[in-house]
Amino acid sequence: MGQALRQGHEELNAELARTRHRKQQIECEIKRLVDAIAQGQASQSFMAAIGERETELRAVTNRLLEPGPGSLQARLDELRTFAVSRLT
Repeated sequence: MGQALRQGHEELNAELARTRHRKQQIECEIKRLVDAIAQGQASQSFMAAIGERETELRAVTNRLLEPGPGSLQARLDELRTFAVSRLT
């Protein structure tokens, strides 16, 4: 039980770290695109790129924050349930 719990915890932490890192990357990309537009380099492709990244940012943020199937909170709840079931 201890090994399975530890492995589940490590996998969850790794996924959380990857998701947070991707969120930071997207935020930096959006900032660079917005800065380019502010400097007068506006183009339709910049606007499309911002829209794509904002969509991905919402999805990543939802994965971090919202409960539901496949969310990190749901995985944490599953891990907690597993631990409690093994302890009882």
